[in-house]
Amino acid sequence: MARGPYSIENRDIPLLIRECRIAAGLTQEQLAEAVDASQATVARWERGEVDLSVRKLMHIAVILDVPVSALIKQGDGLSVHERRMVEDLRAHPKHRHIIESTLRALQDTNPPQGS
Repeated sequence: MARGPYSIENRDIPLLIRECRIAAGLTQEQLAEAVDASQATVARWERGEVDLSVRKLMHIAVILDVPVSALIKQGDGLSVHERRMVEDLRAHPKHRHIIESTLRALQDTNPPQGS
């Protein structure tokens, strides 16, 4: 079997299945049932102990309503809603100044932690 970037042989790209599952309000058992796997398998995926096919990773992303990149530590972690906003911004670049001014206002209101 060909190994993909999400196999145990490449542990430098940890998966964030547990974090996304908890954020979605699902138990391991519920996720397991939704993706036709056992709870023990889900637990092993979350610990990075067993290989996970890209196809199964895509299925998990659909169930958790997150982009696949949110399940990968080096992914961008955008939600579906955030991704749509980025796509809208790209489709309507004339609105960029509105978004930039809003982001500046938010940063002024909520300075980064530790500053």
